[in-house]
Parts: sequence; structure tokens; C-alpha cells
Amino acid sequence: MQRGAGTAAPTVRATASVDVVASGVLTVGSYTNYPPQIYVDSRTHQVEGFDADLIRAIGQRLGLRVEIISLEFASLPEYVVNGDVDLAISAIPVTPSLQKKVQFVPYLQGGEALLVQQSNPLKITAVEELCGQRVGVKVDTLEQEDLTMQSENCKRNGKAPIVIAALADQQGVIQLLLKKQVVAVYQDAPQADYFMKQYPGHFELGGPITNTTIEGIAIRKDNSSLFQAVQRAMAAMHKDGSYHALIVKWGLLHEETSRS
Repeated sequence: MQRGAGTAAPTVRATASVDVVASGVLTVGSYTNYPPQIYVDSRTHQVEGFDADLIRAIGQRLGLRVEIISLEFASLPEYVVNGDVDLAISAIPVTPSLQKKVQFVPYLQGGEALLVQQSNPLKITAVEELCGQRVGVKVDTLEQEDLTMQSENCKRNGKAPIVIAALADQQGVIQLLLKKQVVAVYQDAPQADYFMKQYPGHFELGGPITNTTIEGIAIRKDNSSLFQAVQRAMAAMHKDGSYHALIVKWGLLHEETSRS
């Protein structure tokens, strides 16, 4: 049974004492410019998003006040290793190289997705079908690199290259699709789900999610008490439905993970 919106979450303590940087505080490092997972709301100036809600719920269950510190994405593992923060959450992929530095509690499935117009008029199902088409993407992303490589493949195969419309702002990219100035937007799968929720009846996925990854909460390798506490809090949230409630709230229905 799912927890109602007004029901207080129970406190779940994995150990008698959880090892944290500051007494009574869960210090969280995050890159806070990645909606819908974690970002600073322009109206309230508060950190919001799925990741923010999740880590606050975990902190509440551990009896800790959560303090989110905005950091550069690439530096997050080092802040964890150095003990500057207790943990990091920000759509961090669980990779073999990062697992050598930190330990992860998995919490979400990520990947890449094509967002297209509702009813998918061009029947687009993969980036390989985008030769000669204009496609939106955010600058300096893996998706932009993927499109560039695919565009080169198009030319090698005697086809027209992809016309890549790269913008610095994800909302600006989505506006291109809303105005039908591009045939598709290539982005992270959680973002695609989020924009389908934000603009109901306008968009759908063009084909399956690809390059799937598991995202994890990064914790220092020697901090077993915190690692176990977060694991147990996550398990409790899966069991009582509060994890799924956050998935629904943020529209991340393709990214939900089951309890491992």
C-alpha cells in the first residue's frame, strides 16, 4: 500500500551510530543543474527534483537533517573520497572506474532517449534514422557526441548528415521540438520522461531507451555504517511505496528500479 502524501515516514536506523561529517546532519554533494533529478527552482531558489526528494526522505528515515551542497559533477566522487561530504547523489552512473573509488547504493535506471512529436509522424525509432534531419540536443553532453558520430556515419554511407541544433539550455531545446523546428530531441531518458509529463499530449519516445545505466548514491568505501543505513532506508521506501510515489511525482516511469 502506498504512503499517503501527509503520512510521516518512519525512522529507520541501520546501526546505533551512523558515521557522518557533521553530527545530526547528512551532508550531500550534488550537481544541482540537472532537472528533473536535481536542480535549483528559479522561483523558490530551493533545491528540488527526484534526487533531492529521495535523499531528504532517506535523511528523515535516518533521523538526520539533510544539507545539499552544490558542486561540479566531475568532482563529486573526490568530495566523497576526501570526506568533505557524506555522500553524493546526482544521476551518477555506476561504472567500474567509479566503483574503485566509492561504493554505490543503486536507486535509478538511466539511459538515452529520443523525444519526438506525439504520434511520431516520421516513425523514428533510433538515432540511425536521423540522417538528413534536424535534431535538438543540449551542448556538451554525451548525446551531442553520439549525434556527431552518427552524423559522420551518415556521410560515410552516402546520406545527408544530421543537422544538429545544440543549445545551452534544455528548456530551449524542448521549445525547438514544441515549435516543430526539429524532428526530435536526444537527451537523457529521465529528462525525456519529465518533459512528457510537463507537456502532456505533445511528445512521446521515439523507440526504446538505449545505453542504459544504473545510477547510484556514492558513499565512501570505509563508511559501512552509512552505506548500510542508506541501503535499509531504500529498501523500506520500496516496501512501503514511497519510492514509487516519487517516481510518479516526477514522471520517471521508465526509470524505476526494483529492490535489489
